[in-house]
Amino acid sequence: MSASKGILYVATGERYVAEAMQSARSAKRQMPDIPICLFTDKRPASTDAFDEIRIIENPRHFFADKVQPMLDSPYERTLFLDTDTLVCHSVEDVFQLLDRFDVAIAHAPMRHDRAYPTPNCFVEMNSGVIAYHKNAAVEQMFRCWIEIYEKELKASAQPEIGDQVHLRQAIYESAVSLYILPPEYNFRSVMPGFCARQKVRILHGRGDLESIAQTLNATNKLRVSLPSLDFFNSDQVLILDKPGKLFMKFFGGFVELLTRCRGGFRKHTGL
Repeated sequence: MSASKGILYVATGERYVAEAMQSARSAKRQMPDIPICLFTDKRPASTDAFDEIRIIENPRHFFADKVQPMLDSPYERTLFLDTDTLVCHSVEDVFQLLDRFDVAIAHAPMRHDRAYPTPNCFVEMNSGVIAYHKNAAVEQMFRCWIEIYEKELKASAQPEIGDQVHLRQAIYESAVSLYILPPEYNFRSVMPGFCARQKVRILHGRGDLESIAQTLNATNKLRVSLPSLDFFNSDQVLILDKPGKLFMKFFGGFVELLTRCRGGFRKHTGL
């Protein structure tokens, strides 16, 4: 009999198992009563962050490894997290959503030019943070996700690297009731973002996530976040008022000169 709710990680390979352990510890700090399950190819030496560990037989060490374990979650209501996440605040309210919706997920922050079998306005969703309630519609959606992914892997010499293209189609063709999470529940630290008077709850990306979280959550004010000063130039950032355009013209050139001289900034910047 499955537990009512829990957090799920999937990690194959030592690097990703270590990441999952760090993320799981952050989840335990914020939600100590929520059980955590890890699907992995090899039992880690330290298991303090996990309440249950299940072994993946014959992993391919590819994105497709994560879909079947998600379908096999031991929980009725599951919050799946990628290994490169940091839980900054409790997100137990996500489980409440699953009393009303089948799936809760955030939009991916980027758009791609690939042709999709969905309307253009039905955009990709980020597969690194997914909350779902196991039922017939959700299980069928996961099976469809696997089938679409496997079909492309077999048919294409250059299949899509990630898994979000296939998830987009699977959700569109499914009968699941869907809720779109706000950005602070899946805040991508590697891309520009916007915080709307809320604390970031799940930070998603690599680097010094603890430090980035402190910067982002130092205030509740409206704020724009840039992962690097590389983004802050006239080609990538627009300030729409006329004084802003003039500022960007000079500042963009200054930043470009610095990045060429120093090889690019790599520190997260919060504005």
